[in-house]
Amino acid sequence: MRRAHQAADRARGHAGHPLPVAIETARGLLVACLLASGRQVFAINPLAVAGYHDRHSVARKKSNVIDATALANILAAYRALSADTKSAQAIAVLASRMRSETGHQAHNKLRSQLASPTRRSSSPAQTTLIISPP
Repeated sequence: MRRAHQAADRARGHAGHPLPVAIETARGLLVACLLASGRQVFAINPLAVAGYHDRHSVARKKSNVIDATALANILAAYRALSADTKSAQAIAVLASRMRSETGHQAHNKLRSQLASPTRRSSSPAQTTLIISPP
């Protein structure tokens, strides 16, 4: 992380403003650190970059110059991410916990149903359907 900040500091704009950062995800430690350091962070959809390449490139070759140009042009249309508030971070943690607990609950319920002995039906029609060959 320190190396990333040092490299970004060396690449400052002319007026000393930090350069905007384009990244494919809007979550994670790197994004949080970049936002905390005061940098503008743009979450770019990878499909948007691929679509831009398809529309503006004759040869489908990949190069750093083409990628940098594509990202610079795409940044003009994207909004910068803002840092999450404390309440938004708390909601994200609670939502993640709820998803996890719901998954555990469904897993445990399925396990208990599969482990329980199967019940035979007392209805003759259902018994006939179970016993008769297909």
